[in-house]
Amino acid sequence: MYLEFIFIDLLLIHIFFQMFYDFIDIFPLNNIQNIIQVRTFKERLFLSFLHALPSLMTLTLSLIYFGESKPLGVVIFFIFYFGTSLTLIFLNWYAPYLWGTTETKKEIIETEFKDTYQILPVHRDNPRPNALLVILHSLFLINSFIMIRLGF
Repeated sequence: MYLEFIFIDLLLIHIFFQMFYDFIDIFPLNNIQNIIQVRTFKERLFLSFLHALPSLMTLTLSLIYFGESKPLGVVIFFIFYFGTSLTLIFLNWYAPYLWGTTETKKEIIETEFKDTYQILPVHRDNPRPNALLVILHSLFLINSFIMIRLGF
């Protein structure tokens, strides 16, 4: 049951940042002024909701079935959610970092993360996710392993 608490805590942290990352300035981990140059308020609001919704559903299901064996539908949802999210995280952030991307996407990423703290080393002329995203992606990966360990 201890792992379930960690799972839920990490999920709450992830949801908080999904909802508020584009609105709360925690420079140098993000830079709201740069984000505003790339996305309108409505776009940021929509993307925040879109990113947080599956996590909120996962949290709700985790709380409903806390300490219990999960029904097959919940297990399938968790596998789909974590599998799809990890794939999209890789395709949107780490594939461009490793192998490059279009000039347009590169410019957007570079504008959004300009002056923010970076963890990943420079790799050719490819865009890098900033430190906050790397940390959040790492927490999400850890939560995926916890989900597997819990046997959801």
